[in-house]
Amino acid sequence: VSINGAASQQDARIAAHAVVSSNLVKCSLAGEDPYWGRVLSEVGASGAECDQNIVSIAYGGIPVCRNGVGINFDATKVSEHMQGREIFIEVDLNLGSGSAKAFGCDLTHGYIDENMRTS
Repeated sequence: VSINGAASQQDARIAAHAVVSSNLVKCSLAGEDPYWGRVLSEVGASGAECDQNIVSIAYGGIPVCRNGVGINFDATKVSEHMQGREIFIEVDLNLGSGSAKAFGCDLTHGYIDENMRTS
């Protein structure tokens, strides 16, 4: 997860950690579902400064959300990216120059089976 445009470096770190630590985000990744709303929700709940109306989110460089709203995207390309061993999520908070990256891992298969689809 890459957070850019945060109000501060600390906010970027907090937001990145919140996204990679989220079990719901991990489930959507395992389900190959680019559920950007879960990503935005984790950033918003993280305590980092966030204005959902100006956030942009991309999976593997393919924008799926702009100004806090879902946009049309090439679902085939996003799906191909999400089938890879590494999945990249880029979030631009559009608030400043803070940036950070965080790395996460998947969950146990039983938990994923229960929660991997958009709810």
